[in-house]
Amino acid sequence: MNIAVFSSVEWGHSLPVGDYREQHIREQLKLKKGDTLKVGLENQGVGTARLLSSPGPNIELKLEFPRELQPVPIPRFRLIIGHPRPPVFQRLLRDLTSMGVWEIFWVHPRLGEKSYLASKAWNEEALAKQIRLGLEQGGHSRLPGVKKFYSLHACLREIESANQLKIILHPRGDGDSSSGEGGPGESSGMELMNMLCAVSGSEQPGIPTIALGAERGWTEDELQQFSRSGFTRVRLGSSILRTETAALIAAGMLRSALEGPAAHYGASSETTIIEPATDNAVEPATKNITKNTTETAKNTNKENTGEVHG
Repeated sequence: MNIAVFSSVEWGHSLPVGDYREQHIREQLKLKKGDTLKVGLENQGVGTARLLSSPGPNIELKLEFPRELQPVPIPRFRLIIGHPRPPVFQRLLRDLTSMGVWEIFWVHPRLGEKSYLASKAWNEEALAKQIRLGLEQGGHSRLPGVKKFYSLHACLREIESANQLKIILHPRGDGDSSSGEGGPGESSGMELMNMLCAVSGSEQPGIPTIALGAERGWTEDELQQFSRSGFTRVRLGSSILRTETAALIAAGMLRSALEGPAAHYGASSETTIIEPATDNAVEPATKNITKNTTETAKNTNKENTGEVHG
């Protein structure tokens, strides 16, 4: 835990006995009264809190929360991912959150299991846990936009038509026509680096987007849908990578390319002023990370729409 993250409901209140953050402060950090630690308020910023009491096994932990929060600038970029197995989905959600991915679109691919999108990994408490773990590892408090789609067609309709960077990672690139594809719209790993470098400092509209498939990949029809939507097919190298590995590499490369120019950042450079709250203990509220700070859009025609978290 590199930062203790709080929801707006929790902010300004004591940590109750048994709260995992209280346990971490007491058992791992071994902080005492007067010591400080880094804290964050969801979607607002980060600051430094001071302990007003020494932690104890049966004692509520009182904190003096900061009145000023500094933003953690995070560039705006999006990943589209073919929905993997639920355990992989949970790890990826955690790790991509820690890396500051702005939006994550999870798509049911035709070769995938539709049941994955209805798994327990998608309930509010499970989502909240992985997102909170990601924030605490990444040292920021910006919640990612998370959305699931039951078809690629529905997902691509959400993507802006503007000329932002749109890439699909695929092992068959570089003009390889062994499966009847190739030519325009496919590029090598070196070209990927050049494309990412070109994004740095540019002011093109829209959110840069990288797509990648699940374990069984995309069908030829789905690849053609990407092409018609303006995606350029590239490969990371000659090796066929796991979804988890490729997603983390893509997120790291794209964020690195976007780190510089302020035009790509979604966080304000202004300091946030927080009014102090009444110091009353609240119940452990890890699950409230989605309930209190995100909105779920449930649709009856799931084949044509997605569900939003964030």
